Amino acid sequence: MLENLLMILGLSGFSLKGFGPLLLQGSWMTVKLSFLCLLVSVGLGLIGPAPSFRNRHCCVSLRRPTPR
Repeated sequence: MLENLLMILGLSGFSLKGFGPLLLQGSWMTVKLSFLCLLVSVGLGLIGPAPSFRNRHCCVSLRRPTPR
């Protein structure tokens, strides 16, 4: 499988000396961890402002004050 991938990419003369599968496995783990970090950061970013939406008294009103 790895040899076919290298031939498709035009790297058939490129020798990884047996470390090809480990490099691919490490690359895949890096991609998975980066997506996990992205999901965690998006989740925390959405959870952070949630209390301010529940308590509307703390939010700034954009309406003009009524004259007295």
